[in-house]
Amino acid sequence: MSVTRFPIRIWRIIIFSAALSLSPQIVKAEQSNINGLKDLQNTFVSIAQRLEPAVVTVISERVIHAHFVGGSDQGSQTGPNFTPNFLRTEGTGSGIIIRADGWILTNDHVVDGANRVVVKLRDGREFDGTWYGDFRSDLAVIHIPATNLPVATLGDSSQAQIGQWAIAIGSPFQFAGTVSVGVISSLHRREEIPDVERRMYRLYPDLIQTDAAINPGNSGGPLVDISGKVIGLNTAIRTDTGGSVGIGFAIPINIARYVAGELIENHKVNAGYLGIDPTTVTPPLSTAYHVSSGALILNEPDPSSPAGKAGLRIEDVVTRYDNHSVTSESDLREAIMETPPGTKVGITYVRNGEAHSTTATITAAPSGTSSPTERIHTDQPVKLGIETIPLTSAFAQHMKLSPDTSGIMIHRIVPTGAAVNSNLRVGDIIVRVNGISTPDVGTFNKMADQFKTGDLVRIVYQSYRSSTWITRLALIPMD
Repeated sequence: MSVTRFPIRIWRIIIFSAALSLSPQIVKAEQSNINGLKDLQNTFVSIAQRLEPAVVTVISERVIHAHFVGGSDQGSQTGPNFTPNFLRTEGTGSGIIIRADGWILTNDHVVDGANRVVVKLRDGREFDGTWYGDFRSDLAVIHIPATNLPVATLGDSSQAQIGQWAIAIGSPFQFAGTVSVGVISSLHRREEIPDVERRMYRLYPDLIQTDAAINPGNSGGPLVDISGKVIGLNTAIRTDTGGSVGIGFAIPINIARYVAGELIENHKVNAGYLGIDPTTVTPPLSTAYHVSSGALILNEPDPSSPAGKAGLRIEDVVTRYDNHSVTSESDLREAIMETPPGTKVGITYVRNGEAHSTTATITAAPSGTSSPTERIHTDQPVKLGIETIPLTSAFAQHMKLSPDTSGIMIHRIVPTGAAVNSNLRVGDIIVRVNGISTPDVGTFNKMADQFKTGDLVRIVYQSYRSSTWITRLALIPMD
């Protein structure tokens, strides 16, 4: 076979002419890409133009009362040296106009403890507002004396999917009308976030995670989808810098819609109450508890609570509630919350691999705040990393433990290893591990030595919280 060799000049002409023949196709493809990007850009512009008038800035004024200025008598608030001192502070948040007659949705932590709330509209008008909040959900509504206001369209957060576009609008650092774009990073995040003012934690059992930039001042503003419908209420960020690092959280609008309706109509949330602390059954839990899905009960229900009266116990897995399937913690929490107090509901649950049914009479949620959960955030050992000591009768009597309590006390949590995010702490009493009682240190240590990477350790323990002993469940993955 012979090979024809062309002069270099001829090869260059052939290559160049081929490039010329392809260039119109390349240009056409590039133009198509540009047009597609312009369409997307125009969508963002349209959403901003439609939503910004319905997003407000919320200014919360608080007056802090200092005890003294001068004087040495620090135990009295009277006398010649006592001078009242008032310090006025101001916080900024955002809000969404949800009704044209002046009702605005925001976070409770934006207005909680305020002496005055001022709402600034995008058209420059300012109004003093009247507000009603719910600590449990961290949601609040504000009413201002205005009519014919632009209203945001509320969507359906149950249809949100990971990877969808997400647009955050609000007033970060008082820069009103700020728009940032990202995606939905994850769904059903469970977070316990400290409330500095109240010195306790707020529990958020079902959050939307986004990488759209959320900063201080965005709280209460909308997270919207690509159609411009509100799917969440921007609430919190995870950060070490005080600003956005791409991990933001929003309360699903389906929950906010219900709470807002209750606050507007009743000025409080008449939420149902069962008396359990559930968590979603993950694949490892599914194997451990012999269920495909459901909500695992993490606490021992109080005997006087609806759950206690219905016979529910710690480590039961709720699979149906009021004839509806329960596939996650959020399913169950939302269903309980929306059940009117006094309603009798059927509950199906799995205990030790066997299905059971019971009936509970839902009561009104206790007034005040939700129960704060204290957590230890430390590094722990290569294995389980929990050192224990025997539970002495003297300690049990002194701490008013039940006489029939059998277990061991946590003496030390080693600063490396598996239980890095567990809620165990020194002084807690371990009652059983993976369903097996731990009456002495030897039994516990023997079990702990057998755990290996990939195991899920289930510890039922008693902890002294808020002047009483409560029974809870800790789930520790051996990663």
